[in-house]
Amino acid sequence: MKRKSVGERIARYGAAGALAAASSLAFGGCSADSNATKSRVAIGCTLSSDCDSSLVCTFGRCHVACQTSKDCSGGGRCVYTGEDHVCQLEQEAECLHNTDCVAPLACAVDAKCRNQCNGDRDCVTGQKCVSSGVCADPEELGADGNLKVVLAMDPHAPGAGGRPPELDSGTSANAGGGGASSGGTTGSGGASGASGMGGTVGAGGAKPAADPCEPGDGGFAREAAPNDDRQHATHIAIEDATAACIQNGADLDWFEFSAPPTSVQGGFLVVRVSDVAPNASLRVGLSTAADSTEVVSASSASGGGDVTLWIAVSPGVTARAEVAPAYGSDGNSGPYSITAKFLDAVEAGEPNDTRSQATDIAVGSAASGRFFAGHRTSDNPPPADWTDWYRVTLPAGTAVATVGDVAPDTGATVLVTDSTGAPLEAASASATDGADAVSSVT
Repeated sequence: MKRKSVGERIARYGAAGALAAASSLAFGGCSADSNATKSRVAIGCTLSSDCDSSLVCTFGRCHVACQTSKDCSGGGRCVYTGEDHVCQLEQEAECLHNTDCVAPLACAVDAKCRNQCNGDRDCVTGQKCVSSGVCADPEELGADGNLKVVLAMDPHAPGAGGRPPELDSGTSANAGGGGASSGGTTGSGGASGASGMGGTVGAGGAKPAADPCEPGDGGFAREAAPNDDRQHATHIAIEDATAACIQNGADLDWFEFSAPPTSVQGGFLVVRVSDVAPNASLRVGLSTAADSTEVVSASSASGGGDVTLWIAVSPGVTARAEVAPAYGSDGNSGPYSITAKFLDAVEAGEPNDTRSQATDIAVGSAASGRFFAGHRTSDNPPPADWTDWYRVTLPAGTAVATVGDVAPDTGATVLVTDSTGAPLEAASASATDGADAVSSVT
């Protein structure tokens, strides 16, 4: 799938009134007698000498050095870069794909970027090598000694070129406005974004009655609660695994589930069909409840194969899933289960999509953001939904606004305005996908 159908993402800035960015924003000012200031945590760097004396330059940013995760503030994780042990930055921690992580880190089953391992000796002091082959601090583990599975990813899946990671033995697809934080992947209109997912959140609604495949006259018995069309979709709560059955080659099953209205900007509804009958190949399509146009679909590669797909949605949006035989035949039937998860697209500073909501930042400080916009309908999210605004008060002289660490398949645009919203210079865009967008004003 193509990842960029809403055009280049927009980042806006306003000087002394409103200012803005995306991915990673730094705004610097200088005058004839000013001196360059050294980088603080998370500021871009090339050498450690570019950072404050106590910091280390790695992954292109200034980091706090560590020996264990206890050296990292705010519950941060100590990771090994191949050369140094540093406290992982928030924008480096979350993922859906391996490509969302900075090498040598890999995307683990809890959607976090982690060091890989074969034993505890491969991990930072105090961490354990868990069964999924990654390092984790003991307090991150469940009672079974493992990480909580958010997405059952193959940790070796490339997840590049617009393709989502391979999920177990099934197939997957993704849709919707997605997002990217620095170093992450983005998407819109048929591509998933990445990074920045918080924990799962339960949605309302009673758990539906199971629809097991009970024998009947000439096949399986009729459904106890028919859900063969959109208007009779079975509501399932987030995280509830629901038993269901394709009765015959012409049967359709419809389900619906909602993103929590309390989410600030929305997130990803991830739908997984699993435990499929060995002889059944299923097709799953996702749409929003607001209209009947399918946004994304995927089919199992073979009989019994799982299907996983997701869609980026705005807060409170209800999505619907149609489950059907991949090909019409009474032999292509049997039981399966369906589960929906919600992964919150957490982003510091949100909501800041309008000038009146601009996030305050200081000259010389970096603000990290994420390109994210979720579906309300089957249409692509409008460009305004991708916009982040920031506000800074500038001293006299020349100021440079930079949107950096842009995802490799995304272009950014930066526009500096005054406090009334009037542009001070023409908008500046990335020369190529993944390149910085830089605007200089006096």
